[in-house]
Amino acid sequence: MILINGDVADGIPPLDRGVAYGDGLFETVTVINGKPALWDYHTDRLLAGCRRLGIHFTDRKILEAELQSSLDKSDKQLVKIIITRGGGPRGYKADYSIPPTRIIIRTDFPSSRSGFSHTGIRVRLCDTRLAVQPLLAGLKHLNRLEQILARNEWDDDNIQEGLMLDNDGRVIECISSNVFFVDDNTLITPAIDHCGVEGVQRRHIINTACRLKLPLSIRAIMLEEAMGFDEMFVTNSLIGIWPVKELMGKKLFIGSTTRKLQSLLYSP
Repeated sequence: MILINGDVADGIPPLDRGVAYGDGLFETVTVINGKPALWDYHTDRLLAGCRRLGIHFTDRKILEAELQSSLDKSDKQLVKIIITRGGGPRGYKADYSIPPTRIIIRTDFPSSRSGFSHTGIRVRLCDTRLAVQPLLAGLKHLNRLEQILARNEWDDDNIQEGLMLDNDGRVIECISSNVFFVDDNTLITPAIDHCGVEGVQRRHIINTACRLKLPLSIRAIMLEEAMGFDEMFVTNSLIGIWPVKELMGKKLFIGSTTRKLQSLLYSP
């Protein structure tokens, strides 16, 4: 099911700036029994991104209405929401009088990944580095070329994720997930004020840690320090929390902090 500006469609004009320049944002939402999980977090991030990019869209209600109209009767579904700046003349200069484009794509929920929340995953180090650009840091914008290059570095089903660094060697995130480490019962997650995506599940975990008064540190982490931790997990809105059982060949254990957060938080 694909809706474009509320109507069933299967294509978008090639002059749309989302197609031509990646000028837009997106959210991937897990829907369980008709309810979009972490919906407020998703819409907060999307609308904040629109403000930062100067895309004139503010209507949460129309997004939820269109999301609901795209659903079928399945218990669990996946909905991708895309907001682009819309059409416009050729060239980088935007025409702010043209309304943005809304795209809703509903698909079946992938079923082959559920076991990793119990067994854990293996993570490799990516050669591709994330460029530092504070103006875009935190946004889930449409340009994912760095992640595409990184994910195509390997073809081994035994490795589920790739750790990405910036050009200074700081740990930022994995290809499609945020990362957390645990050291002496303290949650540690990389700062993403220079690059990286501010994931909604990451935000949910940070807020939960604060509510539970769980020690939390958000800061720069170099790869050498990361390799010294013995507990790690990755997270996004699709997978919930996946423990990491192996990082770059180093065996890790699935600790009590990871299991506690899995038991407390929404998980698909």
